[in-house]
Amino acid sequence: MSIALDITGGARHHGGKSNGGNMEATHSEPVWRDKANFIIAATVGSSATEVTTEQLWVRKIDGMQYEICCIPFFVL
Repeated sequence: MSIALDITGGARHHGGKSNGGNMEATHSEPVWRDKANFIIAATVGSSATEVTTEQLWVRKIDGMQYEICCIPFFVL
């Protein structure tokens, strides 16, 4: 098993809105990719990094309940 994380910058779009060129962490090989059916752009709250959002692969269970299908590196 390998764990891969990519950091990208520039104009990325989330729901039609640009994030202003902030840095986003993405998971290129999520652990449970085959289970995931949704991606969440989660805010990184630490000022210790330039990363502002982390793209989390999740499985939507119901209304507001999700199972995380990757290993978060920045979001706790």
